[in-house]
Amino acid sequence: MKDKLILTSGGKQISGWDSVRVMRSIWRLPSDFTLSLMDYYPGNDDKQLVLPGDSCTVHLGDNLVMTGYIDRWNPEL
Repeated sequence: MKDKLILTSGGKQISGWDSVRVMRSIWRLPSDFTLSLMDYYPGNDDKQLVLPGDSCTVHLGDNLVMTGYIDRWNPEL
């Protein structure tokens, strides 16, 4: 998929989002994003954990759209 959103943090590339919201604007500072997915990759026991304070990048396809830090991680059922 050419416009796949990939979050890279802690040396892991995470994708397969259930929902995505990325906000960037010249009138909005700071830019932010919210991503939602299951805690485990389907068919894999690796947890998709990120920690507050971790640096991250957000790519949409081949384009880097945001760099920053993880502010919050909210595990929910």
